[in-house]
Amino acid sequence: MGDFEFQNGDLIINDLHEITTVTTIAEVKQDLEHRLLCVKGSDPFHLEYGVHWLKIKRTTFNKVLIEHEIRKALKSHDSVKSIDSVDISAPDSERKITITVHITLKSEEIVTVEVTI
Repeated sequence: MGDFEFQNGDLIINDLHEITTVTTIAEVKQDLEHRLLCVKGSDPFHLEYGVHWLKIKRTTFNKVLIEHEIRKALKSHDSVKSIDSVDISAPDSERKITITVHITLKSEEIVTVEVTI
């Protein structure tokens, strides 16, 4: 059995009113997205999990620092072989950025993870 499936932070309920789960590649992709959305240090049992968004917030919009922190957060995942590219949009009118990461997994599958912060 895999993890619960989420969409926009909400659990997915199927037509039978059951909580759906994800396995294999979908599970890895969901976990990578979750890592990008988590603030590093916010989980007292896994202090290194997530991105150091507070450190990033204290600086001006710095693509080099953002990419460095994203790579650091994702490279420790057991399934990640390489982080092939990190694309960071310019801040929009609400000061949000979209981050798109292309990742090669150890299974040789390529996944794209995208989050808006």
